[in-house]
Amino acid sequence: MRRLLLIILLSLCAPTLWAQNGWADFVEAYVSRHADNDMKATEALLGEWEEIHRSPFNLNTVSRDELLLLPFMDEATVDSLLSYRTKHKGFTDLSELLFVWRIGYDARRFLPLFLTCPPLPKAPPSWREMLWKGNNTLETKVDIPLYRRAGESETTAPEHRYLGNGWRHHLKFQHSWPDRLNYGITLEKDPYEPFATQVITPLGQRTNLPYDFFSLHFAYRTSRGHQWLIGDYRLQSGQGLILGTTAFGTKHQRMLQSSSAKILRPYRSSGEADYYRGLAFQLQLPWKQFVQRFSLLAFASWRDIDAHTKGDSLLTFYTTGLHRNITELSHRRTANVWVAGGKLSHNAPRWQAGLTGYYAHYSHHVAPALRDYNRYSLRGQTAGGMALDGSAKIGRHWAWQGEVAMDAGGHCAFSQALRYVASPATDAFHFFLQHRSVSPRFVAPFGHAPMNNNQVANEHGLLLGVAITPWPRATLTAYIDGAYHPEARYRALPQSKALETFAELRWKNRRNSYYLLSYKIKTKEETLTERLQMEFRTTHRISAQYFLTTSKFSLVPTLRATLYHAQTQPAQWGYMASLRVSHHPSPRWQWTGYIAYFSSKHHTTRLYAYEPQLLGTMTFPVYNHQGTRWVVQGQWELCQGLFLSARYACLKLFDQSTIGSGLQTIASAWQHDISAQLRWKF
Repeated sequence: MRRLLLIILLSLCAPTLWAQNGWADFVEAYVSRHADNDMKATEALLGEWEEIHRSPFNLNTVSRDELLLLPFMDEATVDSLLSYRTKHKGFTDLSELLFVWRIGYDARRFLPLFLTCPPLPKAPPSWREMLWKGNNTLETKVDIPLYRRAGESETTAPEHRYLGNGWRHHLKFQHSWPDRLNYGITLEKDPYEPFATQVITPLGQRTNLPYDFFSLHFAYRTSRGHQWLIGDYRLQSGQGLILGTTAFGTKHQRMLQSSSAKILRPYRSSGEADYYRGLAFQLQLPWKQFVQRFSLLAFASWRDIDAHTKGDSLLTFYTTGLHRNITELSHRRTANVWVAGGKLSHNAPRWQAGLTGYYAHYSHHVAPALRDYNRYSLRGQTAGGMALDGSAKIGRHWAWQGEVAMDAGGHCAFSQALRYVASPATDAFHFFLQHRSVSPRFVAPFGHAPMNNNQVANEHGLLLGVAITPWPRATLTAYIDGAYHPEARYRALPQSKALETFAELRWKNRRNSYYLLSYKIKTKEETLTERLQMEFRTTHRISAQYFLTTSKFSLVPTLRATLYHAQTQPAQWGYMASLRVSHHPSPRWQWTGYIAYFSSKHHTTRLYAYEPQLLGTMTFPVYNHQGTRWVVQGQWELCQGLFLSARYACLKLFDQSTIGSGLQTIASAWQHDISAQLRWKF
């Protein structure tokens, strides 16, 4: 009875206990900490979280591995949540999460974006119910540019001239029965790609039927936890040394949230790289003496890829997914890759271990032009590797995890991390130490791990981080990451070094507002183009933000500055001031406004920031030169389950008469874009 009364009280107070933060508030808070990181990885990671936000996990049935996918959820917090769920036989309301030990401020603010708590079913659903009576979402979106680019001009060479209009649009359908069944389809046309046409290229005829890209998936999970997936999917294992995705996380996130989870998820994005296409399954092995402790993951994938081929050789991989002219179309799906592998895992209450292996075969002999920085990259038609990963809890305060991998040539890679939490109940002091050592000859074409190098190879590094709560309202997070590259890398001779330092102070002012101040310095050795010497090139970035959020209003003013200097170049400055305002006057409609002024006279001081975007778009514009940016966005619920969203964006440069370069050049200092999105949830 006492628990029931507390739940009722918390539910009535939910608007204040669980701040009414939207998706834009979450992205703003996350991006503010990760500017100047690998933006491609950040975009992919936020894209994964957006897909979860669209189809939230059921709090009463979500698995441990799925919880570890969420931001602000480390292993101790997840285990505490699962222990509470088991003890109380499920949750009755999201507000009950406040009773869970270790649920922190960030999780309290944003977990409702990724979790739901529907009533527990009275009886198992039938196949007919799961196939036809679940949750459906039908969505279409169009982006319309109000300008022309140089690639559309009749004076452009025929092989480079854009073949389609500048509209970008996609069509998505998804059906789900929570935690059991999910299937869907994604169709997309990128800007300037031809739509439902046939084009003759030097390699023959290319056809879009009618969209340039499509993706399908069908995923089913049994009541015993077995999972089957047909179509497009993503995989990650261990620390990502041999099997990972770009959505692996930044150094800041890995410092506070580290796991060795097995990740097998349907691929719903419109990106045309970094996914698998085929069959995958995950089984909980029914050994009586080890119930629920052993699991087997197996997969097979066969997928066409974009590449520049010459005879039986593959010279270059293309991952942009753009097929706008005859030249780009001639590289479309010119090769394919077959991949198969699996993982056997053992999961105990205080430790986990897994053995992973894969084999890949390319249709062409991979033979990129030989350069110093790619001397040991993938060459030939096959690749493979094995890895052993694990994690363990050591007492109340310590946790360890790591992975050791070996490729088909016998070259090794290591990654291991040690975490210490002084007070698990309050996180008053959090210490993190990560060591990585990857051979220059290590080949892992499907590996993605948080490293200084662009690929999982040629790096020895050490990351040391701390998170301190010196006062009840203040949290200080900092890390220092040093890397040494024994062999040549892109833009650097052999034996180069890099150092990155980050510090962030968050001060909670009141219940619904806080300040965020961050500073990052990144320095690395690069080769002088005029002579074979090295110099250190350093970038400083500082950001100051204020977040104010209420049930109907949010305000985020931001100041950012960048300083770049090198041993042989003068210092360059860049700065930006922006303001984002959101208003929710009623549950049926809301609007967001954004305005920014920026000045960055050199490309080395370019700035990144999040601006309001419609769901399904996860890109970060680059602010360069001197100018202003305006964005206005609104969403209306036309009727029950039918949502219309619209967006207008404008860019004005003061120091340039054109925008962009090459085929993307706009012959004006103004750029106007409009977007519209229609979503029907039924």
